Amino acid sequence: MYSEDALIVREFEHFTKGMDLNKPLEEMLSDFAYRSGLDDVSNFAEIFIAAKKNGGNLVQIIAHTSGIIRDKVQIMEDIKTLNASKQYEQKVMNLIPFVIIIYMNFSSPDFFRSLYTQTLGRVTMTVCLLLYCLAVYLANRIMDIEV
Repeated sequence: MYSEDALIVREFEHFTKGMDLNKPLEEMLSDFAYRSGLDDVSNFAEIFIAAKKNGGNLVQIIAHTSGIIRDKVQIMEDIKTLNASKQYEQKVMNLIPFVIIIYMNFSSPDFFRSLYTQTLGRVTMTVCLLLYCLAVYLANRIMDIEV
C-alpha cells in the first residue's frame, strides 16, 4: 500500500527495530510523539503510558482515545467541506475591486485621473487600499477555523 520510503513505513521499521532491542513501548511512543510534533499523537502516547502504569483496561482506553481522535478528524473534514464554497466566494470577492478599477480605467480613463493626480485623491485611495487590506485580513481570519 505504501512505498518503501514512505514516512509511515520508516516509523514502523523504527518501532520494530526498537522492539528487537527490547526498548519499552512507552519510550518508543513518546519518542514518536516528540518527532511527529502532532497533538493527537502526543495525547495518545500520554494516555497509553498512563493506562499502562496505572493498570487500566488498556484495550478500552485505546479504543476510546482513538474514537475521540477519529471524531476530531471527522469534524475537521466537515468544517472544511462546509467552508469550501465560502472560501471560494471570498477569493472571488477579493478580486472584485481590482476588476472594477481595471474596467473603469479601460472604459473611462479620465474617471480616476483626479484620484491619482491630486493629493486628496491619493489620500482617499490610500485609505481605501488600507480598508481593503483590513477586510481581506479579517475575512481570512474568519474563515480560518481550528478544532
